[in-house]
Parts: sequence; structure tokens; C-alpha cells
Amino acid sequence: MSYFHNIGQDVKISTSNNSTATITAGNAFVGTGESTLNVAGIQINLYSSTDCIIYCDQSTDNINWNITDSYNYYVLTNNFSVTVQATAAYFRIRVWNYTTNDATTIRLQCALCPIVEALPRSLNEDGHLKVSVYKNHDIYGWGSENTPMGEIRTSKCIKLVGTTFEGSTLDTSFWTPTVTLGATASLVSGELIMYSGTYSTGTASVVSVRRGRYNAGSANRFRSQVGDITTPTDGNVRRFGPFDGSNGAFFLVNGATFSVATRKDGVDTIVPYTHFSKYRTLPTLTNINTYEIYWTNKSVYYSINDRLVHQSTSSTSGWSSMKTFPISLENVNSIGGTTHKIKCLVATISRLGELDSERQYRYLPATGTYIVKSSAGRLNSIINGDNVGSIAIYDNSTGGATNQIGLIDTSKVLGPFLFDCPFFNGLTIITTGNARATIIYE
Repeated sequence: MSYFHNIGQDVKISTSNNSTATITAGNAFVGTGESTLNVAGIQINLYSSTDCIIYCDQSTDNINWNITDSYNYYVLTNNFSVTVQATAAYFRIRVWNYTTNDATTIRLQCALCPIVEALPRSLNEDGHLKVSVYKNHDIYGWGSENTPMGEIRTSKCIKLVGTTFEGSTLDTSFWTPTVTLGATASLVSGELIMYSGTYSTGTASVVSVRRGRYNAGSANRFRSQVGDITTPTDGNVRRFGPFDGSNGAFFLVNGATFSVATRKDGVDTIVPYTHFSKYRTLPTLTNINTYEIYWTNKSVYYSINDRLVHQSTSSTSGWSSMKTFPISLENVNSIGGTTHKIKCLVATISRLGELDSERQYRYLPATGTYIVKSSAGRLNSIINGDNVGSIAIYDNSTGGATNQIGLIDTSKVLGPFLFDCPFFNGLTIITTGNARATIIYE
């Protein structure tokens, strides 16, 4: 039988992955690759004056960082200490300050341990390991929750906008194409193909007629399959996602750079793929890839081929002035000479949650123009209070007589009149002849 009378634990402080330097808003500390030979565990301790994300990257060649573990640091918790098992020959640490404030106080220290067990660093008050099933997580890291009664929360995926591209005719009841100066947008064997043309101001765009209504308490998802993007060059911009001229989110191929972006009040915030917060990858643009964008009031998530690549989170204000968008695809030149291509097989917006919300009502007592709702919703029914006048219904939020939904001659028939149809811009009701009505809507 053998006995170990002495075991020395030769713990070393990292030489290239410690820092006390300020990390300015939106920027990151990136450590230098360091050998993990004779190291079993990487112990990471951090204090920061702002929220941030910590990444422990590992590499087999000190060039390609293909193994990454990520952790959230929250100022309110202010308690970060983890051990990561060393599995590759090199490691580095990154700390990304994604907030809008400078992290003026940083204390990052890494220790390299030859012998370690990656277990919780302490026990609870009963002497048990501090472990539990805190949440079930999917491949994106999104957790599931239960109700207070123990039922698992589930939601339906309901398509709001988008149709299948079929044949060779673009259905203008659902899509609005716009082309200028030699640009084209057409269906070819069930595929939407857009060329910019060779003129310096050639533009091809296709926008959905409808908008995907955002309902508080549910997330929306844009999903598309896009490819055949010809070699990116300066003087051409291709965008696709849920956006309009003022607000939204999209994938962007601008010149030679692939990025994601948010737009608020006409101002774009662009993040190139080299600065993605989750998985830094440049997709093969000539291939057909699945691109998804999920959004809530606070955050936008971008996924490529079912892998979350970037999360954009606003900490002090909303990322967009509105959350109800159309589907948009654009191919725009600013320099002529070469035509550029983009292909789309399908594009949709869906709500991850129930379609219906609790109904509202409004009574209209006399002749007038009433803006019943200034955003998207659903008109359930109209109850006529008397056999006089008429009721005109419009899909707008301006009080004008545009985008008419219907006209009811209430002098001839009493209600209720069932509609159960969506409106996408707002709901305006114009009554004449002293018509009285109750509007039931969402």
C-alpha cells in the first residue's frame, strides 16, 4: 500500500487574463491566449461596477477559439466566482460591458489549478451542496417557468404575417414590390429573387402589406430562409427582417461586412459579426441559411441556423419606438456597375403566444370621427344602437377615410355585426346621421 505524505498544489495566477482597467460602455476586455498544460481548472473571480458578460474561451491552437462558456454578471448580485474545467491547450477570458455606462471599477483575477473539482465553492447551512434544478434551458439558453400552481407555461406559435412564395407571380395582396432603375424583384419557381441592377441608385424592395402585431406579454419572431447573396462589395446594402423606414431590426450585408442592427426613429445601431455577443460566425452567404429575429419590449435576439449569435438589450430606454413591424427585404445600390442578388424562400412573423387578449369596448354616442385605437389590433364586433345613419370603418390611426374595412347602413338593420378581423395601423370609425354604436375590439 502506498501513501502520499505530501501533495503540493502549485496554483498559479494567470499572467495574461487579469485586469483592473476600466471597460468603457459597449466595449470588452479581451485577454491573451495562455497555456492550460498541467492545469485542470480555470478559476475566475470578478467584481465590476456595471453588469457584464464573462466569456471563458478555449482553443486547441491559440488561434481558433471554438469552445466558449459564458456567464452573466449582475451588479445587484455582486458575487461571481466560477471554476471551468480546462479541456483544450489554451484559454483566454473576455469581459464585455454591454451597458451604456463605463465600468470604472474592474477586479478580474484568474487562477490556474493543477488539481480541482468544478463543484460549488461552498456548502449550504445544512452542509449540503449548493445545487438545484433552477431552470430548464433550451439551446438558446432561454429558461422555462411554471405557474404558481405548478403548471408548465406553454405558448402557441401563431403566424401573423407572411405567405408561401409559389409559382411565378408575386401576390400583391400580401406583398408590395418596389423597383427603380433596372432593379428587379420577381418570383422564379417559388423563390423571391431580387437584383439591384447596375445603376448607382438601383433599388429593389419587397414589403409585406400587413404588419405583425406585437402584444405585450408575448414575444414575436421573424423567420426567413435567405441565400444566394452574391459577393458583398462596397456600394451595395442588403437588409432583411422586421423593420420599416423608422423602426425595427434586421440582418445587414453592407459592402463586405455582415452585421445585425436595430433601428429607432430612423437611427441604426449596427453590430458587425466580429462583435456578436453570443457566437461570432460569418454564415456562408451563398448558402440558404435560416435567419431568425426574436424581440420583446427590452431585447432583440438574432439566430442563424438555430444558433443564437447576438443579443441586443436596452438598459435605459426601449430599443425601438414601436414593436409592430412589416416584413421587409431590401437590395440597394449606392455605386453602380455591378448588379447584386439576394434570394428568399420564405419570410414570416409569428407571435409566441395566444392571439387573443381581453376585449375592450367603446361607445360612440353621435355623429363624429373617432380614433378608437392608434395601433394594431382586432375588431371583434359592432353593436348598432338605433336604425339611423351609417358607420364606416377604417384601418388607420389618423382619423382619415383611408384603408376602408367596411361600411354599414345602420338605417336598414340593427346589429350586432361580427367582424373578427385584424387591423394593422389603427382603428378609425366615422359615423353619420347620428348613428350610435358600441365597438368591441382588442
